[in-house]
Amino acid sequence: MIEKLEELETQSYLNLSKNYLDYCTDLADYNDEDILESFENIEMNIPYIMPVIQGGSIDDYLRHLEQYGERLRENTWVGVGSLVGRKLKEIEGILIAIRLARPDLKLHGFGLGKSKLKSSIIWDCLYTADSATAGLSKPKGAKKFIDRNNPEQAENYAQKLINDSPTQLSLFALF
Repeated sequence: MIEKLEELETQSYLNLSKNYLDYCTDLADYNDEDILESFENIEMNIPYIMPVIQGGSIDDYLRHLEQYGERLRENTWVGVGSLVGRKLKEIEGILIAIRLARPDLKLHGFGLGKSKLKSSIIWDCLYTADSATAGLSKPKGAKKFIDRNNPEQAENYAQKLINDSPTQLSLFALF
């Protein structure tokens, strides 16, 4: 898998370089905007690199969001980090603040366990989430992580979350 990604990345880079050189050779009179515009139609087979908003407090998260500025285009898929180990109400506050500031963003919650994902506020605020607890369904001990890379285990975990999802969505259905 890693070799395949490296091959795709290398091929995409070579295509990009070739197009840039062709462009520069064909036109002696150009500017940066013309170059960027010509690249917009190039299909690049590289993995998505998700921007991540992090912080210690709600104000930190909002400051970090502001620092991204226009680089976070409308409907961008954005990670929200540093949530592990926080209390439920704190996570809800962080997510609500981000959604109020930028309701268009598709938020991804990193490392949220089942108990946090049962919150209707969190459920409403997130577009996607990941959780290590999907692979931790075994009892403690040597076999605890045995299913951590099992896609079937992940699908079962996701389906269970969907089945157990809040039936009454948040009263804060702002989004």
